Amino acid sequence: MKKLIVLLVLVAMVSAGCTGSFMLTKKVYNFHRDQDGKWMDELFFLGTVILPVYGLATLGDAIIFNSIEFWTDENPIAKAQSDKSIVLEQGDSQAVLTYASADGSLRIDSADTSLTLERNNNGVAVKDENGKIIYTSMRHDDGTITIYNGQNKLVKKISPDEATIAKRQLSQ
Repeated sequence: MKKLIVLLVLVAMVSAGCTGSFMLTKKVYNFHRDQDGKWMDELFFLGTVILPVYGLATLGDAIIFNSIEFWTDENPIAKAQSDKSIVLEQGDSQAVLTYASADGSLRIDSADTSLTLERNNNGVAVKDENGKIIYTSMRHDDGTITIYNGQNKLVKKISPDEATIAKRQLSQ
C-alpha cells in the first residue's frame, strides 16, 4: 500500500503542467465525440474544423481562460464541470477514483481505505478519510521530489532523473 501511495504522489507531481487545462477545447471535443455513430461523429468533427470552432476554442483558452486560470487558479469553464468518477477493477478488488472539480482533489475509495490527494503550492498532500495528512510531497527548484510521512519524516527522495524516467514510463 505504501508503494502505491508513493507512486500516486509521484504521478500527481510529474503530471502537473503550467499551460492551462484548455477546458473549452475539451468541451468542444467531448461535444463532437458524444454523437451517435461514426458518421455523425465525423460530420460534427468536420463541421467544427471547417467552421473554425476548434481554432476559436483553442484561441479563447490560450488567451482568455488559461490566463484567468494562471492568475486565479480557477478556470471559469472548469467551474461548470461536475465531479467525475472512474471505477477500476482488478480481480475481486475495486477502487473508485473521484475528481472534484471544485478544489481539484482526487479521492480514492476502495474496500479497505479512502484517500484524498490534494495539490498545494509546491506538492501534493495525501489525506485519510478523517482528513489527517498521511503523506506529503514537495517539488524543489532543482527538480528533486521529496516524500514525507504524516510525522514529517523523509520516506523517499526522487532525483530529477528518476522523475523524468517515471514520467516517460507512465506516458507509454
